Amino acid sequence: MGEECDDGNLENTDGCLDTCVPAVCGDGFVQDGVEECDDMAMDSEMCDFDCTAALCGDGYVNMVATEECEDENDIDDDACSNACITATCEDQAINNGETDVDCGGENCEPCEQDQMCLVNADCVTNYCNDNMICDIIPEIRVSALESAYQGNFGGIDGATTMCQTEADNAGVGGTWVPFLSDDNNDVIDLFQGPAAMNVPVNNINGQQMFANWMSIFNNGNGVAAVDVFAFNGVEIEEGMGNPNDWSDADGWTGTLQSGLADVGLNCNNWTSNANNVQGRNTEIDARQMVRQEVSACNRFIAIMCVQIAP
Repeated sequence: MGEECDDGNLENTDGCLDTCVPAVCGDGFVQDGVEECDDMAMDSEMCDFDCTAALCGDGYVNMVATEECEDENDIDDDACSNACITATCEDQAINNGETDVDCGGENCEPCEQDQMCLVNADCVTNYCNDNMICDIIPEIRVSALESAYQGNFGGIDGATTMCQTEADNAGVGGTWVPFLSDDNNDVIDLFQGPAAMNVPVNNINGQQMFANWMSIFNNGNGVAAVDVFAFNGVEIEEGMGNPNDWSDADGWTGTLQSGLADVGLNCNNWTSNANNVQGRNTEIDARQMVRQEVSACNRFIAIMCVQIAP
């Protein structure tokens, strides 16, 4: 009476303990052929709670055994290493989609110049060359949309789409964005570091306008050596009488002479064409990209575009 089992021995490694109760995971005894270990149904450095050995790759994260992750594969450079350590952007290894040590890919910051890359977005310089190395763009090209626009062209995103579409249609290649600032973006930030200081700024015909990106701003004194041309090859000059032609060869910028945004003077972040709302613009035919003029947002004037990657 009171016994649950009795196998006629006092062994604690079979199905019935010496206390005449059935062996179970958590009783502190390792049952031969059934359990690999038994640490009282708790995780330990050597044993999982289910009485199986704590092993990296078993599908269970045993934090007592210093496991951080489990992906049940033997790939060492993915999000979880073969030691069950979670990949980070500070672990001094190339893993989890990084293109170089702790940089590149979707999860880490872009890589510096001369580090490995797969696409332009992997690089601080926004240019991954043919050798899959982060590099600075060989030239910065400036063009303009083929028509003029009022100030409600859908914000910087809308202008980016138009710049890229016209560049693609013209077959000039590369990644293009508008030369515009708004309340949250400063056009001077399109290029930084060596790319801003050492790369010439050319028009779409390959003629050098400025020695480098920073020369455009130069406290408002930067004047281009040659003119700006639209993607169709037409020079930006005085209007020719069409309703959406370039008016007085002006161009929207929303930008101060410093290259920083002129907050509030951007046609409500380029969403308004009201005649009582204003936007900062420049005089393109004066070869100044940040000349300080102001226009009502119902004017039809140019939008300049900049190639930020080949």
